[in-house]
Amino acid sequence: MSVNWDGYEAFEPGSSDPSRVLSRAVARGVFGHCMETKPTRLKMLRRLLKANGVELTDADSSIQDLNEWFLVNVDADAQQPGRLLPIWYSVCHDVALFLGEVMIGRHPNLHWEFFIWGKTNVAFQRHVIMGMSTEDSKLRTNIDIDRMVVAYAHQIVESRGSIPSYGKVEVRGATVDVDAIVEDHRGRELDTQAFWNWLRMAAERAISWCGRSPNWPSLTAASPRSPASNLSDPEPDSRSVLRAPRRAPDPEVLRQRL
Repeated sequence: MSVNWDGYEAFEPGSSDPSRVLSRAVARGVFGHCMETKPTRLKMLRRLLKANGVELTDADSSIQDLNEWFLVNVDADAQQPGRLLPIWYSVCHDVALFLGEVMIGRHPNLHWEFFIWGKTNVAFQRHVIMGMSTEDSKLRTNIDIDRMVVAYAHQIVESRGSIPSYGKVEVRGATVDVDAIVEDHRGRELDTQAFWNWLRMAAERAISWCGRSPNWPSLTAASPRSPASNLSDPEPDSRSVLRAPRRAPDPEVLRQRL
């Protein structure tokens, strides 16, 4: 694995603390900074990919090229098993912004949102995609695309043997082995089309069939490189039912819930 970084500059989020522990004012400032720097981050990502032979566009085939490059190159921190090299968290951030923008570009009812509903929600005070018109707005459902990209990166490095240890926690007098819980979810085959599948999932959740434009991509394409991909929608009775890819639970989320 050898990446040509071509002057890539890592994203500075404005705070190193988890969003859930920040004050509302600070967290909103972090969100604002994220949105304000989005054009710069997307430009930085395109430059990085171009330096490594990938022309980044919103076409399904290009998104698959991005996925394949990411799958091969994302790198673990040798000093911290299960963690990424710091610069790769910046790349994850940029990739998530890009995928989120593609979702919004294809489905204008979607939008970035500063999530403030429920302090115990894992998306609390994070930048997420909302606006799924097929779902009850009162439920505040969202797509935390940044968390999804990072979890995917962790799954990749774990598949190469970079396995973290989280230990045990005490819950109401009982000992819970976090490593054992996470281990149950390891060993699953990596989704080599994860980014494309997430876009399909977003399309399924974004808007009802009667409101879809013929410019939106097919939900029945067999792969991101198939002739049907990026074409008009098929008849409603031929659509496939899409689900988010299953991922190992985030140990930090487990700790919050426990």
